[in-house]
Amino acid sequence: MDIFIREAIHTDIPNLRNLNLISSSKKLLSYTENKKDLLFLDKYRENGGNFWVVISENLVIGMVGVVFKGDRVAKIRALRVHPDFRKKGIATKLMMTLERYCKDHHIKKMVLGVSEDSMSAISLYQKFEFSKYNEKTLPNGLKVYYLEKNI
Repeated sequence: MDIFIREAIHTDIPNLRNLNLISSSKKLLSYTENKKDLLFLDKYRENGGNFWVVISENLVIGMVGVVFKGDRVAKIRALRVHPDFRKKGIATKLMMTLERYCKDHHIKKMVLGVSEDSMSAISLYQKFEFSKYNEKTLPNGLKVYYLEKNI
């Protein structure tokens, strides 16, 4: 399977919304049903952040965004891989892309939130040496863990 990662463009937005729907847990979707930030790719690019897609055979099969916050902190957003393409190293390649991008932009810390029902994502973040610094329970009862990594 040939894949490539590129920066997202506005014509990707319908595919990003669809990928978010089919790759998110039902509990998470009930909380983030109208993932409006996927409609505003320019918001990711403010202050140096970015948004990428993974393409295979002209299909968007993965995505991730990063938003730069004050004091050299990067917030990882919307890491998604199509269910039919999981366990093929795509999320790992996205994380490597993110980490390299953050280092190139002199970011000192990466942070993210992950829901308790995303065990494969939690394993991925542990592999990349993220550690938990907080957690909260959403109004729908879903627990979210907040992770960070100094780079």
